[in-house]
Amino acid sequence: MTLAEVYDRNAGYWDSWLYRAVYYRAYIRLLRILKRDDALGRPVRVLDCGIGAGLLSEALLHIADWQMELNGVDLSSNLVAMSAAKFNGQGVQARLALSDICRLPYRSEQMDLVMSGLVLEHVAQPADAVREMARVLRHRGPLVLVATRRGAPDHYFRRKYRYRPYRAEVISDCVKAAGLTNLRAYAFSGIARFFARAYIGTKA
Repeated sequence: MTLAEVYDRNAGYWDSWLYRAVYYRAYIRLLRILKRDDALGRPVRVLDCGIGAGLLSEALLHIADWQMELNGVDLSSNLVAMSAAKFNGQGVQARLALSDICRLPYRSEQMDLVMSGLVLEHVAQPADAVREMARVLRHRGPLVLVATRRGAPDHYFRRKYRYRPYRAEVISDCVKAAGLTNLRAYAFSGIARFFARAYIGTKA
């Protein structure tokens, strides 16, 4: 079974009450901190890589007081359909595509903000994914990565969803190799702090 098939089969979990309970408020708090620190700016063109059921984008829309063009990609057709239905129901025009984050269907420097939530650990070559996300990001634009912590108590999910968390040093090296600077790490609040950590860098 391919990774896309695994996620197609389990798509409902990524918008379940359990998943939302762990991550949605944590995402909102993180993005509010980034907004307060002026780390996000006011991005018009936003790309969510591995958008899943749209939770990270939903949190961004919750804290944003500006208009944006929301784009998203995912390997799972079921998750893309779920995100499309969610945002259409909220009156949000989202441009979603079925795509691998290592081969994004966008021009270089097309996006003002690129973000990715709990996706990097599913990629065999994380440096390739970060490099591709950096490619489509404009000069001085922010890249926000949320990654599963190496010591997270998530062994059941690792087996079920076939992912392997990377050490913080590996993620840092990938970000720097992609030409991003001013890398900062942010801890999450609540239960999410045991499972994930956020990283933000700026395209040099």
